[in-house]
Amino acid sequence: MEESEGRFNRVYTDLKGRIISGQFPAGSSFLSAEQLRQEYQIGFHTARNVTARLREEGYIVSRNRKAPVVCWEGSVPSTHSAVCEVLSHRGSLLELYESLTVILPPLLTFVSQSCDFWLLPHYAQLKKTAIRKMRPQNWRLLPLICQELFDASGNPFFSEIYARFHRYSHLPFFLEAEDSYLCEMLEDTEEFLSVLTSNHPKKKYDWLTASQQRTALAVHDTLYRLEKKYPSCHLPEEEPFQWTGLYERTPVYVQILQDLITKITTGAYPLEQYLPHEEDLAREYGVALTTLRKAMAELRGMGYIRTYNVKGSIAQKRPVEAARHTVQNPVHRQNAFRFLYALQFLALIAGPIAHRAAPGFTTKSLEEIEFQVQQPGAVPITVLADAISRNLDLEPLRVIFRETEHLVRWSYCAFSERNAGQQKRHMLTHVQSALNALKASDKDSFANAVAGYYSNAFSQICAQYVQYYKIKDAKSIVSPSYEWLQ
Repeated sequence: MEESEGRFNRVYTDLKGRIISGQFPAGSSFLSAEQLRQEYQIGFHTARNVTARLREEGYIVSRNRKAPVVCWEGSVPSTHSAVCEVLSHRGSLLELYESLTVILPPLLTFVSQSCDFWLLPHYAQLKKTAIRKMRPQNWRLLPLICQELFDASGNPFFSEIYARFHRYSHLPFFLEAEDSYLCEMLEDTEEFLSVLTSNHPKKKYDWLTASQQRTALAVHDTLYRLEKKYPSCHLPEEEPFQWTGLYERTPVYVQILQDLITKITTGAYPLEQYLPHEEDLAREYGVALTTLRKAMAELRGMGYIRTYNVKGSIAQKRPVEAARHTVQNPVHRQNAFRFLYALQFLALIAGPIAHRAAPGFTTKSLEEIEFQVQQPGAVPITVLADAISRNLDLEPLRVIFRETEHLVRWSYCAFSERNAGQQKRHMLTHVQSALNALKASDKDSFANAVAGYYSNAFSQICAQYVQYYKIKDAKSIVSPSYEWLQ
């Protein structure tokens, strides 16, 4: 677990960088202690200490009963300190903008297909500004519209990912710096709106991909030019990439619960057989008995095990009535919908991500995967997903895919009514199709097979929510598809 001092330094360094790079311009409101707590997953004590340090160093000023205000006047992009701050993150910035070319086009294409743009708070203003010719000082309308689009979709993953990208992008610097290459792209705003509001997903996807590639190239050229212009800036060889903990932190006992559910539903712990003793499980997970027993109590309450005094706990198929009762719990119901949204998210990004990872597979690695997926207790899609993650060359993509896939991994086992044999056969069909495509060096078919699994899983789970759990609201979540981008 991260130490208190480490948390403080991480948050302080990040906020200081956001002020220096112009994400919090002078005169703008700073984050309150509550906002800091929610955004960085920290306690009030750490939030207050970070705010106090920034105030002492002259970056913000406090106001009675109001959020602090940024007062640092050095956030002009042309200043030496701002340039050095951005250059110190050059490696992660290049990876971030390259990752955006993979993630953003399918998400924007999907959410824009079913959105009434006139309901977005800033759409009319942006459209009017674009017609009159977009000026550099109006650039903030563009990310604002994108954020409003993702918020309107109802999927929290879209909003979380875009907000994280925007936080680390240093976009104010690149759009307000002298001779910025990105400023020239503001002239495309009217075309951007025209494409986004059209009903041609393939055309939309291609245009957005090309636009993001031009953006990534402009950032690369700007950083290269600044390195030559400011040779005195101290540039560290390596830098921490702050993408850990993408989603909310999960308590240890919940992590154990998730792992046990996965093992029971996939057959690693066979039905009607005893689980290992609590002492052995506690030793395996490296936790205290009280933590392990808390997970076991939750597992028992969800209907996955029945316990006998002294003898231990037996794995069992969860009765449908127990499943229905479980989702009546507000926390489990929230998890059920979060799982559906995660599947929707993965169905859209897994294809482009798999396409990106495809060149990293070798004949030897494919043979290893084929062997692993056939092993008792193996989860075929997990084996393939782990291999995809290892072959990704961009850290943001790796973290996004790994953390979201891990969330979906246990949830699929928890909310699917298929038995272990059915689940494995279903997964093997898609995994084998993906592996065959890789053997044929067909990256497009490989991407479609991976995306197809998550899209199929979404449709299946959505139907089960309605049929088994009587959750009618599941019908309102739009079914995702990656193939219409081909």
